[in-house]
Amino acid sequence: MITLKAEKRNPNVKAKKLRREGYVTGILSGKEMKEPVALQFDGAEAAKFIKANKEGTQVYLDIEGKKVDALVKNIDYNPIEKQLMALDFQALVAGEKVSTTVAVKLEHTDMVSLSRKWKRSTTKQIRPTFLTPSSSTSTAILQTSVTFM
Repeated sequence: MITLKAEKRNPNVKAKKLRREGYVTGILSGKEMKEPVALQFDGAEAAKFIKANKEGTQVYLDIEGKKVDALVKNIDYNPIEKQLMALDFQALVAGEKVSTTVAVKLEHTDMVSLSRKWKRSTTKQIRPTFLTPSSSTSTAILQTSVTFM
């Protein structure tokens, strides 16, 4: 599994100053945590992580030597400055149901007849309204619930 190194953030230092110094701010919250933990990540390492992973990715956060199983909940990105602003994580608890967004990549859609009607699967319903039969790959965003064991 993917591991991302993090440090606890000093609450007296503003996020803007940390970003100027090359850090990305973040927060870790969870059901069994007493209070959220403010974090900071190396900017280059965080950018590399986000390039390969998106919201909904399960990751281990290495917070000063302690590994925490977490889920990427939100990524704040400033497109004008092309700067990663913040990463939000949810600590995972065994057996807890969480709601998240995952990217679903549909391949070879030109080989399948698509209609604009709801398609029923065994677990979820997906409406591929934006797909065209000529496109060979497309990406859809799907809201889902996942139980971690």
